[in-house]
Amino acid sequence: MVSLHRSHLLFVPSEREEEQQGLSYTTFPTTNADRGSSQEAGLEVPTASSRQRNQLIAITLIFVGRLGEKELAAVSLACLTANVTGWSVLEGLASALDTLCPQAYGAGFQKLVGLHTQRMALFLLSTSFPIILLWYNSYVLLHVLLQDDEICKLARNCLCILSFGCPGYALFECGKRFLRAQSHFSPGLYTFIVCIPIHVFLTWLAVAHFKLGINGKAASLSMTRNLLPFGLAICSWVFTDGECWRKVDKKIFQN
Repeated sequence: MVSLHRSHLLFVPSEREEEQQGLSYTTFPTTNADRGSSQEAGLEVPTASSRQRNQLIAITLIFVGRLGEKELAAVSLACLTANVTGWSVLEGLASALDTLCPQAYGAGFQKLVGLHTQRMALFLLSTSFPIILLWYNSYVLLHVLLQDDEICKLARNCLCILSFGCPGYALFECGKRFLRAQSHFSPGLYTFIVCIPIHVFLTWLAVAHFKLGINGKAASLSMTRNLLPFGLAICSWVFTDGECWRKVDKKIFQN
C-alpha cells in the first residue's frame, strides 16, 4: 500500500507483505483510563501556562494600583490594547504550528518541524513591526475610546515601552509549540514559574524602589517577556536531543 504525504512518497507495507518479510510488531493494550490521563495531561499544562501569562499582567496592576487611579486606568487600557492588537495576534498566528509541527513530526520529518518553527518565527518578527508602529501612534485611537488626554498619553507611553517585548513573546510562542510537537508540554509552564518571581522583583525595583511609575512597570514586563524564549531554549537543551532543530539557512525564506 502506498500513501502520499505532501511531496514525499511513503511506502507502508501491508499485513501480507509484513508476514512475507518476517516483520512482527508487539502491541500493548491501551485502556481508556490511559488515554484519558494522557489527554488530560496534554491539556492541563497549556491551560496552566496561559493562566501564568495572565498573572504577569495581574502582578503589574497590583503594583501600579498604588500609584493612583489615572495610572491604573492607563496601564489597564494599555494592557487591553496590547492584548487585542498585538499579543493575541501573534499567538493566533503561531497557532498554525499546532497543526504543521505535529504532522511533520508524526510523519517522521523531524527537521521539517524546525523549519516550520523558523519560518513562523521570521513571520511573527515581521508582523511585529506594524504592531509596534500602531502602538507608537495609538494616541488617536485611544482618544476616540476615552476622552481623557492624560490617561491616553500615559497609555500610549506604556504601549511604546511594551513594544520592546513583542520579539521575545513571538519567539516564545513559536518555541512553545516546537516543544509541544515533540510531546514536551511542561517547558512553557516551567519557564513561567521561573520568570514570575523575576517579574515581581523587576516590577518592585522599577516601581517601588526607583520610582519610575508606569514606565518602569512596562519596562519590567517587556524584560520578562524577552526572558521567556531563553527559558525555553534551556528547556529544549535539557528535554530534547536536538533532532528536530536544523541550521538556519536561506530555506526559511522559501515557500
